Amino acid sequence: MSYPSDLFRAIFTPGAPPALLLATNVSFACLQLTLLVLLFATGSFHFFFLSIMCAGVWGGINWFVREVEALRRIEGQADEIRRVQTELEKNGEMVRQGSDDDDEVEEAGGKSTAVEFASAEEQVERRKFVDEEDDDEDDGFERVEKEDGYETEGKDKKKKK
Repeated sequence: MSYPSDLFRAIFTPGAPPALLLATNVSFACLQLTLLVLLFATGSFHFFFLSIMCAGVWGGINWFVREVEALRRIEGQADEIRRVQTELEKNGEMVRQGSDDDDEVEEAGGKSTAVEFASAEEQVERRKFVDEEDDDEDDGFERVEKEDGYETEGKDKKKKK
């Protein structure tokens, strides 16, 4: 196909097709060249400031296009991660259903490849148990329980209050 037909299709295509980006960059380059020629021909400082504004808009457009492309790549990676997580969850359900088979493997002396999934409540209980074991140590700090969790405060500071 020819470039004019690609450009015409690119105008009505969502996103930033290469033909449209090329046309945008060529247009801004021609505008900069025209402003530079007019600056030297007339000696008017207005063309200098117009050239600076043109460069800012040109750079802004190219920056925006790069950011959109980076966002698309990140969204693609996120979709891939979600797909893999869904597959792992399905495999995890299959592992849970087949846990009786895993017990037989462990009894036979083999290693289980089952993935352990713990609920959030179980993980919180484990952390509390670990925190209780850590409270037995005297490290010069006292734990003060707050609504949002634990806050450490030195014993000396608490005595001064």
